[in-house]
Amino acid sequence: MSNITRTILLSLVFLTSLTVFQAKGNYLKKDDGILVNTDSVNIRLHVPGENIIRVECRLIQEAQKHQSLVVVNSPQEKVRWSLREEPGAVVLTTASLQAKVDLSSGKVQFLDTSGNILLKENGREINQVTVIGEKTNSIRQKFMLSRNEAIYGLGQHQEGNMN
Repeated sequence: MSNITRTILLSLVFLTSLTVFQAKGNYLKKDDGILVNTDSVNIRLHVPGENIIRVECRLIQEAQKHQSLVVVNSPQEKVRWSLREEPGAVVLTTASLQAKVDLSSGKVQFLDTSGNILLKENGREINQVTVIGEKTNSIRQKFMLSRNEAIYGLGQHQEGNMN
């Protein structure tokens, strides 16, 4: 087989593998979690502990400019976790928790090991704004609440009413 034919065949195999990667929903397995790319945002799930999954969400065109002021310590031990695909979603599972990411919308939901929903995202908006001359983001995030669930400590009862 000539060098030209071999090069063409290898190029076709490479391009086909890229197409298969995109068809899987644009997620990438990393050492400490996964990165999911949707049309407008990158969602990264980190696994610092078997009962902790940290979610970061950024607009596609943004890069992390500063070190996090919230997370200051890196995990001391390697956490065991697994990844599986479901139709239209990818599920990251630890010994005590699951995080499911919808590959088209990027919405995240957390489930216990039995598959019961603990928290489900209902939408997110990220808009670029300028505040005092500095570009930043305005973020609005919504979650589904169960019928009997109450949220405490967010100033919702300033007029003496609760829920």
